[in-house]
Amino acid sequence: EKLNLFSNRRIHDWAMVEAEVGKSDHYKFSLEVASKSITAVKDVNKYLPLIPSEIDSITHLIISLDENVDKQLKPFIRDVDRTHGHVRKIVVNNTITNKGIEDILEQCSGANHIIISILNRIRMNKNESSIDPSFQELIDSSKQLGVPVTVFSFGSPYLISYENIDNYICTYGYGKTTMIAAANALWGREKITGVLPVSLNEKFKVGSGLKIQKKKKLNQNNLNFDVAWNVIESAIDSKIFPGAQVYIVKGNEVLADTSFGYFTYDRKQKVKKTSIYDVASLTKVLATTPVIMKLIDIGKLSLDHHLHHYFEKFKGPEKSKITVKHLLTHSAGFPKLLQMYKNLDSNESSQLEKYIFNQELVYTPGEKSIYSDLDMIMLGMLIEKVTGKSLDVMASSYFFNQINLSNTLFRPKEEKNKFIPPTEKDVNYRNMLVKGFVHDENAYFMGGVAGHAGLFSSASDIGKFMKFFYDGGIYNGKRLLSEAIIEQFIEKQSIIKNSDWALGWDTPSISGKGLAGKYFSGTSFGHTGFTGVSTWCDYNNKIAVVLLTNRIYPSRPKDSSLINSVRTSFHNSVMNKILGK
Repeated sequence: EKLNLFSNRRIHDWAMVEAEVGKSDHYKFSLEVASKSITAVKDVNKYLPLIPSEIDSITHLIISLDENVDKQLKPFIRDVDRTHGHVRKIVVNNTITNKGIEDILEQCSGANHIIISILNRIRMNKNESSIDPSFQELIDSSKQLGVPVTVFSFGSPYLISYENIDNYICTYGYGKTTMIAAANALWGREKITGVLPVSLNEKFKVGSGLKIQKKKKLNQNNLNFDVAWNVIESAIDSKIFPGAQVYIVKGNEVLADTSFGYFTYDRKQKVKKTSIYDVASLTKVLATTPVIMKLIDIGKLSLDHHLHHYFEKFKGPEKSKITVKHLLTHSAGFPKLLQMYKNLDSNESSQLEKYIFNQELVYTPGEKSIYSDLDMIMLGMLIEKVTGKSLDVMASSYFFNQINLSNTLFRPKEEKNKFIPPTEKDVNYRNMLVKGFVHDENAYFMGGVAGHAGLFSSASDIGKFMKFFYDGGIYNGKRLLSEAIIEQFIEKQSIIKNSDWALGWDTPSISGKGLAGKYFSGTSFGHTGFTGVSTWCDYNNKIAVVLLTNRIYPSRPKDSSLINSVRTSFHNSVMNKILGK
């Protein structure tokens, strides 16, 4: 008023100013400017933007010396809450003692991701941080939690130190549009293209800034999987299996998470996305092989280690040659079939070990490749020998718990039984309906946990796990496996000429006539299971396709030709649509 700003006859009071500024076009322009200014200074693990479905829980630390900071940052805080849904908020607006920092970190334990929002008022002290030193100490200390931490600065971008921050995003303001733009950047609704208008230090100079693309969404309307769905529905009509689960993911986008048919042919209980299947030999690549990968990755095991160094009673001129690599490529010399459940009276570990160690080799190790469950059974035993813990414990500790695979487990508890389709009416061994416990007779005899079978899972859980592999071993910003070990294990091995085996994993047939079909690239890997399950992953194209069925209900067919035909046709239809072949 003193500056005569209201001399314009059209705008002559503050109410009219607010109305003019608040116009839709002006708001959109303000949001556009704010969005273009958002700057990603650091993104060490390259996991921005965040994907809500991959994060089980978030702790949101809101820190500032300003009172009511939670109200001042309300638009951003509310968006984080609503977008994710499982967020714990901790507000800090006083200087913190060392004990206070410890208490806050303890409250953060259990979260899968930490977001730290700093309201750092812009001061006149150019090129200096005005953040309270105890807040910086809290930020630096958060790294010891071992989970990803994303730091947002609202206002001044200056901090005391940036060294211990893996992920840092600057917004330069604390108005409503700035906070909305920040939330859009966090969740990948908008790309991040801003650059620093000032130099933070010698490393992060004016004009620098990372480019983070927004989440790409494939137009699912253009990806009509009707042909693939017809393959599944025709198989159900032909009683190849009573029901199925399908999960398809490309990049960060889930293209299909659906189900078909029923648990049984009486059509009483529908298959749902929450149903859990006996995944049979997928145990080999979802539990046993990943744990072996981890043990090699952390230096506790080597592909060239010989088994007899771990098992003194496993000996003989040829057996002494067997290495971990031989087991992973099914070239150790073991026979194809093994029937412990018929040949042993007791499943005590000493009896099992004696029986397995006394098995005669049917060929020289490394001479050829014969698919044998015993290879993976031995690897399961090796895992227990090296770690002192059973396979199920190690798989859960290293992977299932870390990636939030809540429906992936050995020996399901009774309350899970209602989610599990029956596998087979067993009239040869157990004389009962196999439902809720492992179908494989040897795995059942061994107590339900074995290196070759015993795992239960859902298509969505398996799809998330496969995505973890094509993401290079990182889940939610946390590295669980090195990219190098993944690429080593999914590469087709030359130990046996013309073999399709990688390490633990199968690969698509060179002829293109195999179960994965003809469209998966040469960097693809996967596996199938006797119960009617399969998973295939295209590493280069970042695609995973999971198909789960209970094809041996009510009784196993004489051969696998029907399910194999379904698998090939299904995979060809899906990949043809995704790749546009």
